[in-house]
Amino acid sequence: MTVDAATTDDGRLARVATLLRDRDTLRTRLDAVTERKGLARVRMAAWIDDEQVVIGDEPGEVVAGCLAKMLTGMLVEEAVVAGRIAWTDTLQHVFAGLGGRPVERLSGITVGQLLDHTHGLDVSRLTGVPLDDAGCIDVAALCESVSSRPLHASGRMYSYGHVGAWLAAAVLERVRGVTYETMLAERGFAGESSPAERHAICPATGGQLSLGMERWLAFAQKAIRRHREAPSSPIGLPGWHPSERAVSRGWKCYGDGWMGHNANLTTSSAVLRIHPGMNAAVLVATDDANGAAVAASAVFGEILPEFYAMRPPRLMKATDVDAASMVRHVGRYVQAQGEVEVILDEQGALCMRPMFAGDANVFPPRRLRPAEQGLFLSEAGGNAQFLFVQFVPDGSSNDSTFLWNGKQVWRRVSVHDAP
Repeated sequence: MTVDAATTDDGRLARVATLLRDRDTLRTRLDAVTERKGLARVRMAAWIDDEQVVIGDEPGEVVAGCLAKMLTGMLVEEAVVAGRIAWTDTLQHVFAGLGGRPVERLSGITVGQLLDHTHGLDVSRLTGVPLDDAGCIDVAALCESVSSRPLHASGRMYSYGHVGAWLAAAVLERVRGVTYETMLAERGFAGESSPAERHAICPATGGQLSLGMERWLAFAQKAIRRHREAPSSPIGLPGWHPSERAVSRGWKCYGDGWMGHNANLTTSSAVLRIHPGMNAAVLVATDDANGAAVAASAVFGEILPEFYAMRPPRLMKATDVDAASMVRHVGRYVQAQGEVEVILDEQGALCMRPMFAGDANVFPPRRLRPAEQGLFLSEAGGNAQFLFVQFVPDGSSNDSTFLWNGKQVWRRVSVHDAP
């Protein structure tokens, strides 16, 4: 996919700078959306060219959630700069002393591919990261849960998950000889937790990690400097996403030069965005699931492209759909945790049925309605992970090789005959 370049629009630069310095407007907007949506404990911070604004009656701490992946990326980048590892180092090389299954299952994967979610590993059955007696990530135990069949060849495409951050932290522990939590504490990003509590910090999902707004802004400023000093080439997603466009060393790219990540938990949420080109950052946090994105849209919607440039794909007219071509999508698309069956019904319409191991919720097949940009929108009432899908070919063949749901890819394993 095409990756948007950083903004060069002087008018937009001026509008961003004006808004981020306008404390009164920011507070008015934040208060309005807080009251309108009934959000709990909303806090917001903005930073541009060393000018900082923090708004919120109860600053408190922000639970890391998946923002922890950005902290892990920071530690990896620092290790690269220090010469301890290189982006192109393979995991077989880093973990050579382990031998056996780890080397076999991690074959061909580089350090850089871990952060960019292009490693191809399928660990969809694993819900947590195993630790050894010293509190370090147990790579051998982790690899026991890695499927013997990768989703795709390493470096082939992006598929979001947690294992990249877990293994990146394991690489750091291997070359530094200390735990991941110790490295965070050395940099001042382990929060107020005691050494005993730090074992509950996860390199991918944060665990018990939380930091104050000021520390998150300090981290954002460091990230901006790193991206300005050593910019990386973004990697496009394999298909459409409503807001994300690419990934760059683990940072999601939203277009117009904005990068960041979200944390969406059951009792809190956070939105962190940086713009290295404008030397700017914004952070919004709430004590509501998904509330941070709602607040960010209301406060910063005019400057963040994920809000002002988002246009949902429109359904195609029946006369514009090549019904005969639908058969090339039929098949089973799998991960270790389950599969997605794609079939044609008696009317020749494409239908989808996700099935997950151990899931008591059995969804009947739902019709897929063709839309713009090669998307298919699922009928209402289906699995929330598959509101839309896109079929991704591999190479010159027109047959679909992968199924993309906006977050992950599922690989095709067999094709059914059309009815």
